Amino acid sequence: MKIKQINIFGFGKWENKQFDLSSQSLVIVSGNNEAGKSTLKQFLLFMLFGMSPKERRLFLPKKGGKLGGRLTVETDDGSTFTIERLHDRNKGEASCYTSDGNVQGEDWLTKQLAGVNRETFLDIFAFDTTVLQKLHQIKQQDIGEILLGVGMAGTDQLYWTEKWLDQQLNQYFKPQGKKPKINQLLESLSHQAEEVTKREAETRDYLEKQQAKQRLQQEIAEHQNKQSLLNKQLQNLKQKIHYLDTIAAFQQVNQELATFPDEISFPEQGLTRYDQLQQSLYPLHSEATVFERKLEKEKQQNKQLSENMLSDGVVEEIEATLEGFNGWKDITNQLQYKQKDKNELEQQLIYDINQLNLDLNLSDIQYLSLPFATEDTWIQLKEEKQAINQSLINIDKEGQLIKEQARYLQQEQDELERRVLKTERVDQLKHDVENEEKIIQYQTQTYLNNQQQEEWYQFKKKKQNQTKWLTILGLSLAFVAMVIGLLLDRQLTWFIVGLGMTAVALIVFLINRSSIKSMEPIFMRSYDLNQGKNKRTVTDETLGEWKQVIEEQVRIKRKQEALANQLRDLNLQQLKQEETKQFHLQRQERLNQKVQVQLIQFPFLHDVSLEHWPKLYHYLIQAIDQTKKYTKLLNVVEELGQMQNDYAARIRQSYTTIFTEDKTVPSIEAIQIKLKDTLDQHKLFFQQLEQSKDTIKQLEEQLAEVYAKMIPYQNQIRLLWEKANVSDEEAFLAKGELKQAYELLYNQMKSYRKTLEAVLTGEDMSNIIKGEPITKSELQATLENMEHALLTANDKIKTKQQQLADINVTMENLENSHALMDEKHRFHQMKSELRHQAKQWTMYQLARVKMKQTKQLYFQNYLPTVLSHTSSYFKRLTNGHYHRVLINEENGTLLVEDPQGLRYTIAELSQGTKDQLYVSLRIGLSILIQRNHTMPFLVDDAFVHFDKNRIEAMVTIIGELSETHQIIWFTKEKIGSMPSLRKKNLHLLEI
Repeated sequence: MKIKQINIFGFGKWENKQFDLSSQSLVIVSGNNEAGKSTLKQFLLFMLFGMSPKERRLFLPKKGGKLGGRLTVETDDGSTFTIERLHDRNKGEASCYTSDGNVQGEDWLTKQLAGVNRETFLDIFAFDTTVLQKLHQIKQQDIGEILLGVGMAGTDQLYWTEKWLDQQLNQYFKPQGKKPKINQLLESLSHQAEEVTKREAETRDYLEKQQAKQRLQQEIAEHQNKQSLLNKQLQNLKQKIHYLDTIAAFQQVNQELATFPDEISFPEQGLTRYDQLQQSLYPLHSEATVFERKLEKEKQQNKQLSENMLSDGVVEEIEATLEGFNGWKDITNQLQYKQKDKNELEQQLIYDINQLNLDLNLSDIQYLSLPFATEDTWIQLKEEKQAINQSLINIDKEGQLIKEQARYLQQEQDELERRVLKTERVDQLKHDVENEEKIIQYQTQTYLNNQQQEEWYQFKKKKQNQTKWLTILGLSLAFVAMVIGLLLDRQLTWFIVGLGMTAVALIVFLINRSSIKSMEPIFMRSYDLNQGKNKRTVTDETLGEWKQVIEEQVRIKRKQEALANQLRDLNLQQLKQEETKQFHLQRQERLNQKVQVQLIQFPFLHDVSLEHWPKLYHYLIQAIDQTKKYTKLLNVVEELGQMQNDYAARIRQSYTTIFTEDKTVPSIEAIQIKLKDTLDQHKLFFQQLEQSKDTIKQLEEQLAEVYAKMIPYQNQIRLLWEKANVSDEEAFLAKGELKQAYELLYNQMKSYRKTLEAVLTGEDMSNIIKGEPITKSELQATLENMEHALLTANDKIKTKQQQLADINVTMENLENSHALMDEKHRFHQMKSELRHQAKQWTMYQLARVKMKQTKQLYFQNYLPTVLSHTSSYFKRLTNGHYHRVLINEENGTLLVEDPQGLRYTIAELSQGTKDQLYVSLRIGLSILIQRNHTMPFLVDDAFVHFDKNRIEAMVTIIGELSETHQIIWFTKEKIGSMPSLRKKNLHLLEI
C-alpha cells in the first residue's frame, strides 16, 4: 500500500494543505521543532485508523474550520481509493471513494488494511525516539527479553504481558506463601470450620439455661415480698425520726410565747417603713457630706495653685531655650550617625587588614602608595612563576616517562635477544624447507599430469568414436543417394549428392584425426622423473612449524632494529630535555631577582606567596579607598562635635539664668527634660486653677439641692415615733424588735403544728402539745436493725437478678442470633470464593502456558528468518563490530556475536548499541511481515542518538527498504543531500 495524495481540511496547525506523494517511494519530511511534523504524522494515523472524540478535540483547528481531510492510497494490485474522515460526520468514521465511483465504509477499509489496526501498525511499521527513550529506562536484566519480544511482535508488550501474568499468578497462589489470595482463603476456611463447630456446641446449652431461669425467678419473687414489708416499716420509723427536731422546736416555741405581754402598741410594719425612710436618707446624708468635703478641698487647692504659678517672663525664657535645644539635638543626631559610620568603617578596616595577615596597621594603609603599574608587574611575576614551575614539572614528568619507556624497551630487547636462534640453525631450517617444498611441488605436478592424461585419453576415445560414426553416417548417406539416383531418372544429381556426402565424411574424419594428433603432445608431456626420486622426510605439521620458526626469527630481527632506533630517539629526547630544564632554571633565577626588588619596595610581601600578590593588590586598593573614606568621616565628626559644644554652652547659660538657686548644671538632656517639665507643670497649674473655680461653683449648687431633698423624709420619721409612743430613734427600734420577735415565734408555732398534724396521729399530737418527751436513741437503734435487714434482702435480690440477667442475655443471644447460620453461610461463601479464585488462577496459568507455546512456535518457524535479517542490518549499523544476532539455546535469551566469535548478552552492550539492535529487529520483523502486509513506514526522528557514521548507514538501509516499501521519514535534520540517497526515488518535503 502506498500513500499518493494528502489533503488536509483542518488538523491542528494544518489548514487547507495538500501534499503530492504520487511518484515517490521515499519521502523525507524535514522541519524544525514545532513545524508540524508530528501533527502531520497524527493526521495520517487518523485517516487510516481514526481517533476517539477526546483525541480528535486535541487537534481541532486553532483558527476554526472543520477537522478532517482526505487521503488517497494505492493498493498492491494497482487500484486506488480515497479515504475521507470528518470530525463532525459519521462519528469520525471513514468514507472510502473507490475508482469505480462506489462509497465504502469503515469495515471495508479494515479489510483493505488486511486487519492491521492502529496498535499493530505502530508496533511494526512506525517507530520514533520515544520508544528508544523508554528502552533507556528499562532495567539491564530485562533489556534482553524486551528486545526479543520486539523481534517477535514488534513491541515490548509481549514481555510486559508475561511479567503481568507471572505477577497475577504469584498474587493468587504460592506453595509456601501466606499473602496470595488462595493461600489466605485456605487459612480463613480452616478457621471458619472451627468457628462453626464452636457455634453448634453453644446451641446445646440452651435447655439447661431455661431451667435455671425459672428457678431464679421464683427466688427473686420471695425476696421482693420481704423487701416491700421492710420498706413500709422503715418509712414510718424514718418519719418519726425525721420530725423529732420539729417536735422539740414546737414545744420550745410554746414556752417562749408564754413570756410575752398580752398587747404591744406599734405601727403596722413600723420597722420596715422606718428602715425604708432611713435607707432613703442615708444616700442624701452621704452625698451632702461628700459635697462639703470636696468644697473645702477645692478651696485649699485653688489657693495653692495660685501660689505655684510662674511669671510670664520666666515662661518666655523657657520656651526660647527649648527652641534652641532642637538645633542641638539635630547636630547631636548627625554626630551620632557619623560617629557610628566612622566606628563601623574603622572596625571593618581593622578587620580587613587583620584578615590579610600582614605586618600592616591602619596608619600604614593611610600612607601606603601603590603605583599604577604595580598590578601588572605582580601579575606578570605570578604568571611567569607559574609558567616556569609548570614547565619544570612537565619536563620532570616527560623525563620520567622517557626513562620508563627506555627501561621497557630495554626489557623487550633483552627478551627478544633470548628468543633469537643461531644463524646456522636458521639457514639449515630454510634449506630443509626449500627441499620439502620442491618435493611437494613435483608430487603435485605429477598428480595433475596423470589426471590430465586420463582426461585426455577419455576425450580422445570419445572423439574417435564420434569421428567414426560421423564418417560411417556420411558414407551411408552417400551410398543411399547413389542408390536413389540409380533408381530414379535424375541419376546425375543424386550421384553428385552422394559424392558430396562422401567428401564431407572424409573431410570430417581427416580434420578430427589431425586435431587429435596436434593436441596429443600437449597432454602427453613427460617430466623429469629424477625430481621425484626423493620422498618427503617430515609431515605437513612439522613443515608448518619450521616455517613459523623462520617467520618468527624474521619478525624478531625487524623488531630488534625498531627497538634500537627507538632507544636512540629516547636518548636524544633526554638530552633535549636537560637543555630545556637548564633554560627554565635560568629564567627562575631572573624571576627571583625581580621578586626581591618588589620585596624591598613592599616589605609586607615577605609573608605572602607570589601567587597571591595580584589578589592582594585588589585588597590593598580597596583598603586604601576605605581609608580615604575613613579620613573624611573623621573630619566631619570633629566639625559636628564643635557645633554641638557651641549649642550646649548657650543652653547651659539659659539654665543658670532661669534656675538661679541650682548651683550644679546638669547634662543637656536633663536640662531639656527639666525645662519641658517646668513648662508643662506651669500649663497644668493654669488649667487646674480654672477647673477648680468651676468645680467650687458646681459643688455649692449641688449641696443646696441635697438639703432640699432631705426635708420630706425627716417629717415622715417623726410621724412614726408619735404612733409608737416614743420620742427618739433608740426607743422606737427597741419596741419594734420586741413586736417583731413575738410575731416570729407565733408564726413558727403555727408552721410546726401544721407540719406535725399532717404526719402524726391525733394521739401523738395531743401528747406533744402536753409536752411529753420522745426518746431518740430507741428510734435510732430500731432504724439501724431494719436498715441492715433491708440491705441483706437487697443484696440477695441483686445477686439473683444479675444471674437471671446473664441467663436472659445468653438465651436471648441464642434465640435471636443467626451466628450458626451466618458462620455456615460464610463457610460456604469462602468455599465458593476459593473455587472462583482457583478458576481464575487456572485461567492465568493456561494463558501463561499458551504464551510459552506460541513463543516456542515462533522460535521454530519465524524467528530464524527475523534474526537473519536483523544480523545483516545490525552488522552494517555497527560497522562490522558485531556480525550476528542469535538465541541462547539453553535459556532462550538474545545474544550478539563479534567477528572473533565472542558472544555478549544485551545487558553488556552500550546504550547506543542497544538502540541499533532495536532498530535492526524492527526492520527484520517488517521484512518478514511485508509478505502479507505492504504498509508504508512512518519514521519520526528515531535516530537522533546515532553518530554521523551510523546515520549514514541507516540512511543507506532506508534507501534500500524504499525500493519495496513507501517510507515517510519525519526529521529535523538536513539529510536529504546524503550521497546514499541521491540515486533513490527521493522526495524532500520541507515544512
